[in-house]
Amino acid sequence: MTRFLDVHDTSRLIARVGVPRFVGELVDALRADYLRWNDFDKSPRVACHSHDGVIELMSVADSKLFAFKYVNGHPVNADRGMHTVMAFGALADVDTGYPVLLAELTLITALRTAATSVLARHWLAPLFPRIARPAAPYYLMPHTSRAATDAFAAWLAGLCERALRDVPEFLSRRT
Repeated sequence: MTRFLDVHDTSRLIARVGVPRFVGELVDALRADYLRWNDFDKSPRVACHSHDGVIELMSVADSKLFAFKYVNGHPVNADRGMHTVMAFGALADVDTGYPVLLAELTLITALRTAATSVLARHWLAPLFPRIARPAAPYYLMPHTSRAATDAFAAWLAGLCERALRDVPEFLSRRT
């Protein structure tokens, strides 16, 4: 059976799990995937550019699953009272071609971006002895980088929680 995950389902899942835990689990999943980077069949993204924006289609697969994400970027939509970025995607079984998930991915994309930022900061921290975070500089040492990463993740999670409070407005603006 193909499952469908809409923005209501996504926001309920995130609320039930909690943004910090959700972002933390995304960080762990991204880390695991980057560690097996060579196992993925990666294709260059396909892009359709217009005067007002871009529509992109991105796909990736391993030996078991195929996934794609459609995402747009239309800055002019803000002037139209519409969202500037929207995304959806699908996950399919490679052996059968059977779709196992269709999902609205706009919120997930935002949280994935936060998780990627946390992961990048964690991996890049040893290269930079002093990193500025909002409102205060701090030093990262090998023995403190996990705590600093957790603090940064918590800060990003707070931003995401504030964004999720706007979900009712987001849902009411369907066009």
